Amino acid sequence: MKKLSILLVACVAMISCGNTYTAKKVDLADRADSLNYALGVFNGSYMQKDICKPNEKGEVPAISDAQVSEIADALDRGFNLSVAESTGFDFGSFVASIEDKGLNGNPVWRVNEKLLLQGFVNGLHGDSVVVKREEAQNYITDKFYKAKPEEGTPLPAVKANAKNKVKPVVLANEVDSLNYIFGFLNGEDIFNYAIARKDGKETSEEEREKDIAALINKVNEGLQVKYINSQLVRMVQNYGSQLKQMEASKNLLGLNEMPVKFEVLRQALINGLRGYEQGMQSEEANTYLQTVVDGERERQGRAEHAERIAAEEAFLAKNAERAEVTVTESGLQYEILKQGKGKCPTATDKVRVHYHGTLLDGTVFDSSVDRKQSIVFGVNQVIAGWTEALQLMPVGSKWKLYIPYELGYQGRQAGSIPPYSMLIFEVELLGIEEPEAPAAE
Repeated sequence: MKKLSILLVACVAMISCGNTYTAKKVDLADRADSLNYALGVFNGSYMQKDICKPNEKGEVPAISDAQVSEIADALDRGFNLSVAESTGFDFGSFVASIEDKGLNGNPVWRVNEKLLLQGFVNGLHGDSVVVKREEAQNYITDKFYKAKPEEGTPLPAVKANAKNKVKPVVLANEVDSLNYIFGFLNGEDIFNYAIARKDGKETSEEEREKDIAALINKVNEGLQVKYINSQLVRMVQNYGSQLKQMEASKNLLGLNEMPVKFEVLRQALINGLRGYEQGMQSEEANTYLQTVVDGERERQGRAEHAERIAAEEAFLAKNAERAEVTVTESGLQYEILKQGKGKCPTATDKVRVHYHGTLLDGTVFDSSVDRKQSIVFGVNQVIAGWTEALQLMPVGSKWKLYIPYELGYQGRQAGSIPPYSMLIFEVELLGIEEPEAPAAE
């Protein structure tokens, strides 16, 4: 592929291993490397533009080393950590982010990590001695969503680490209760999301204990982190998790047998963030991604539906030999059942028609005739085969159309119409609608 060979020449060098955050050239040995690199550099460039917005003087600041490292680390976590570990780190970093804001952004609700994290651990283990879920849910809803925010300077958070041990606590006041219940509800929800099931199956007690321990360790790691851009970090971490899933199934971007080359993609992301000027650039990467993905999906789709495509192509080839069938340059075939004497519509006209549509096997997928109700639409607002045929039909005509999939819905599923389906229509052109009068000023 010519495009690919250009990309391979443009990005020649070797990735060095290790947890580095510097821009460098990358050796792309095959199409999988090129696709991973393009995906990484495009996403990195997009993030860099979002982070480094021009100032009042129009100057674009350089991205900082700290910003690059926190994004690359987030990608690493998403790709390398288990769901439990990743979720635990997220929760810990979230708690750290509200230490100077107060619970729910309310400065009078001081963050007390001793109570919050004990509630979290108790929730993970399903211990409801202190409070039951329904009671906790009602309480937090009443306080978080009904209470008006107050003003003031938050008191310093009571800092602590989570310990993997169920323990009852005494809740002396409203703030104590809010901290504990907030942790408790999150613990229960995270247990159900990250611990209770894997691959659709319930986990064993041994697996649960192991995952809870790993999760709590990551909570404590997350508590030490202060992000520059927490929203972006969480997005990138989720992206890393998605890449891990694609790696397991070898379907990068939904392409069968397309592997994830994580080290290539990660370095490309850093190059994009750094605005690295050697090798593939963002626009080129975007074009390449679209070209490859569209081409691969077309190839895979045709392979999946090869039997039907072959049957339809054979039918059209034989049908074209019939004297009563006309074949246009585009491949549209039509048969005149009744020739009208009116004028032919143009692409910008609206027309009223009756039609009856079937697949090659006779399956009816749509029919205004069966509904006993004609329909009005714009000539240029329908599939290509219809648009072409209508402009050839005089009003009053009834034609039978044989529309190859290229002039129909192509590789898309359209309601009950499978991808790559040839369509057969009987179409009666009842009239051309008068254009609407312009509204009075």
